[in-house]
Parts: sequence; C-alpha cells; structure tokens
Amino acid sequence: MTRPRVLWATPPDRRPQSAAAVELETAATESNAQERIDTLSETDRRVDAAVAAPSFTDGDGPGVLHAVREAWPDAACLLYGDPWAVPDGRSPPVCEIHPATQSPMAVVDAARTAVRQRYHRPYPVFEDERRRLQLVDAADFEVARADFRGHLEDLVEKTAADAATLAVVDDYTTTVVASTAGTHGVVVPRGDTPAAYTIDKPEPITIPDLDADARLPDDTPAYGGDYRSYVGHSLWAESVPLAAVELFADDNTLADPPTDTLSWHVADLEAAIESVL
Repeated sequence: MTRPRVLWATPPDRRPQSAAAVELETAATESNAQERIDTLSETDRRVDAAVAAPSFTDGDGPGVLHAVREAWPDAACLLYGDPWAVPDGRSPPVCEIHPATQSPMAVVDAARTAVRQRYHRPYPVFEDERRRLQLVDAADFEVARADFRGHLEDLVEKTAADAATLAVVDDYTTTVVASTAGTHGVVVPRGDTPAAYTIDKPEPITIPDLDADARLPDDTPAYGGDYRSYVGHSLWAESVPLAAVELFADDNTLADPPTDTLSWHVADLEAAIESVL
C-alpha cells in the first residue's frame, strides 16, 4: 500500500521528527499551506489527510482544512491543538480534534488510521474495501469490453434508457470501461458519480432526478451527459462489488426501473467480470 500524503500545517516545533509511514508535505503558515495545495493540485497529486494548527500568524487552521476539502473532498482532516485557539467566527469542516498535549507521532498515527479506514469519505465504503480494491486492480476489464458493450446495447434497446455504461469504482475514481454513449475511458472522482452509491447495495437503485439528488454535485453531469433519471445495479465478483451497470434517460422514464431486464443482464456481466480476474 502506498504511503498516504499528509499536508502538515503547524509551527515547526509541532511536526513529527520522523514519519516514514506517511509522505509529509509541511507548511508553517496558512499562505504556505495554500501554496502547497495549489502545487499538488496542479500536478495531479492528492492529499489524503491534512493536519492543521488552530491558528497562524497569517490565518487559521480551519482555512487550511477547508481548502484541502475543496480540492480533495474525501481527505481526512485533523485539527491539532486546542479548539479555543481557533479565531472567533471561524469553524473547521468536519474533522478530528487532537489536543496540543498529544505527540506529533500520535497524530501521524491518527491520520494514517483515518485514511486507511476511510471514515471521512462522503460516500459509502465497502466493509472489506482493501479486498475490493485488490480485485479491481487484478481485473483486466478491457479484455471483456466487447462483451460488456453487447449487453449495454441490448439494455438500451429493450428499456427506456438513452445510454448505458459499465463503470468500475476504484479507490478515489470511477472509470467507464464500456458505454453506448462514447464515454469509454472517462475517469471522474468517485463521489461525483451514482456508481459510488450503486455498489453499496445488492439490489438496483433508482434516482428519478439526478439534478435533485443531494449526494451528487450540481454542476457535474454524469460522465459528461446531461441525463435526468438513472437506474443502476452493482456487479459483484468473489463476494465483493467491483462495478456498476448503469442506465441513463434524458427524462424521468427510469423512475419505474426495468428491474427484470436489468437483473437478467447482471448475471452475465458478473460472469464476464469473473472471467477477467
């Protein structure tokens, strides 16, 4: 497992002396932390966790943690210091609070635990997520893409759907591995897609209005398509969910989901996934 990257924004005397288990990005002020955030974001490197002091000479810890969450919504956030030291009128995002009496190494361990257990993420995470990710990495989905696409085309033909996709849910992203809408290869943040919620259930899920669903961002159409309604079904292999088959419609016709037709294809799609593990 790769070392989590932790943005550590505290005065130098509150930093760990040695932290081989994580990759530290250090900052001593809010402006310095913002520079690190901008640089990492621009170079497609993510922050898995952020540790911030309550206040700085040029700002405060809540400002750092909010900036991290804006760039990486599923990052773990930890406030390291006494909460009363946060300037009046400022409040951090949802985060852990670790008092100044704790050692920096104890906070490093807490950050690692938060990243590993993923309880800061805004979407559901499978109970045995490590095993699930191992299977996602092991599967060669491209080998079965033609088979996937055949099922998707049949689903569009036999239902009210305007488009169908098969999306694989990785650690932080969702990737379209087959599509009837030309979106093969599209990669989007995991929490921005209905697939992140579809794989959490063994039965179909229906979203009558994607724009009105509070779990999904208002300004991010599903895989670039401006669809209205959705029905999806998780796809399992070796007792864990790896992907989702998804139907989209331009109107709300999928509010009454074609569950029988979908379930018939699910069995074959799961068999195809098993064959590429």
